[in-house]
Amino acid sequence: MASRTYTAGVVPGRARWVSPVLPWSACDPTRKKILEAAWERGEIRHHYTPSQAAAHAKFTAWNSDPKRMGREYAFDISRRWGKSVLTCGLALEKAIQNPNWRLVMCAPEYKMINKIFLPLMSQLTQDCPRGLHGSQHGPEWVKSEGTFYLKNGSRIELVGLDVNPDGARGTGVDWVNLDEGGFFGNFEYLLQSILYPQMLGRPHARIIGASTPPISPSHYWSSTFVPEAITRGAHHICTLEEADQYEWGEIEEFIAKAGGRKAVTCRREYFCEHVTDETMAIVPEFRDVEADIVKAPEKIPMWRDCYVSMDPGWKDLTAVLFAYWDFERQILVIEDEVAAPRLNSQDVATAIAAKELALWEKSQCKGHNGQMRAQPYLRVSDNEPRLLWDLSTAHKLTFIATQKDNFDQQINALRIAVQNKQIQIHPRCRRLVMHLRNGVWRNELKKQFAWEGGDMGHFDLIAALVYLLRNIQKKRNPAPMAQRRVDANEHQRQGPGSTASKWSRKGRKFFVR
Repeated sequence: MASRTYTAGVVPGRARWVSPVLPWSACDPTRKKILEAAWERGEIRHHYTPSQAAAHAKFTAWNSDPKRMGREYAFDISRRWGKSVLTCGLALEKAIQNPNWRLVMCAPEYKMINKIFLPLMSQLTQDCPRGLHGSQHGPEWVKSEGTFYLKNGSRIELVGLDVNPDGARGTGVDWVNLDEGGFFGNFEYLLQSILYPQMLGRPHARIIGASTPPISPSHYWSSTFVPEAITRGAHHICTLEEADQYEWGEIEEFIAKAGGRKAVTCRREYFCEHVTDETMAIVPEFRDVEADIVKAPEKIPMWRDCYVSMDPGWKDLTAVLFAYWDFERQILVIEDEVAAPRLNSQDVATAIAAKELALWEKSQCKGHNGQMRAQPYLRVSDNEPRLLWDLSTAHKLTFIATQKDNFDQQINALRIAVQNKQIQIHPRCRRLVMHLRNGVWRNELKKQFAWEGGDMGHFDLIAALVYLLRNIQKKRNPAPMAQRRVDANEHQRQGPGSTASKWSRKGRKFFVR
């Protein structure tokens, strides 16, 4: 989803667009007559900049095309371009043109209603003929219901999803605006479980999404909604350079303050590129070393300690990693994964047992008493007492609850291990790779992972990897004592330059050199 640098007609040095709109009270009789006709038809494009008018025209052409595919349209829009003006204007037009419609305007946060939507509606209706579509100032606002009412029976509901996540529910909906959809906490759930079912029997119903790209391209907006819209020809992109309400020098100033055209922040915020914000990435080092560490091991050591690490979830993913510690190379090798939502204890136990059997059926480890036993050497998990008790008593899978103090230090340890290529990931661990590549923090405090839903969940596999790395017994030699003597003797027989094992004897213990 590459951005465009220039659009036809938008060039450095162009004149700044100035709005021709005047308040109703300031209009002469001739202008009032023209406005009355326009507002009767629900045509308010004179409020739009030329760039906004072009976007409006492209959407209108798509919406009226009998061969149009789908109900959703995506506006990939730069910050400060004026996407809320366009989407609010579209909703107002449709409400006027279609009696008894229910239109819903959703925002990530309720405060946007007071700070953005209400002032915009006031701005858009400043030249509306008095009493034409509601109160003397345009559609009637009922604060207690968060709704604008029009005389023709249509209504526009404003919903802040942080305060009322199910506020968009209803018996039916005709039009939906999703303002800043790239920042909704559960965009997929909103679409699939709340909005789409309300469109049954309403072939005219549409969902209009408009957003700046989110800080991670793993968000449903970037990973699914926009790409699907592009394939259907239901997509429009506008960069800051096309915001013709600003002087060109001011645009260049803000591009420079964002780090210039090559900076990630500038590319995302002003040029609509779907790229990860490196300052918010959980493991920013991963992208630089991904090609080197995501590969199958060339040789699996005979003696190794195997581990299972779990981050339980329900709404989030239950994330499980299966790994071993390569003592000789001092590398943690991730062999496989399980990641799925809404798994009960039976599901979890079945999945773990199947993976352990497939990976380690013929492998044994040395227990604390020196006796050989079945792998894994250790299972660790986030502390979920009921699940861990059930897995232990009903399914004979014992986990220990990991410590979770010094969270910042543990994340730093993971980043260093990735940077130093002390972790190797089998390519079949597809979701772990996705989580490491796209994982971002919820906010600048960097205390909680963001929640993306779908395959990303809460980037739960990163949490499982943190627990795993914390509990690895790196200094524990997994080879039985007899095997160590054999290796040491072979090393002495072949000499210092031999390619035999690196074990060396020191008293009755052996260490890696």
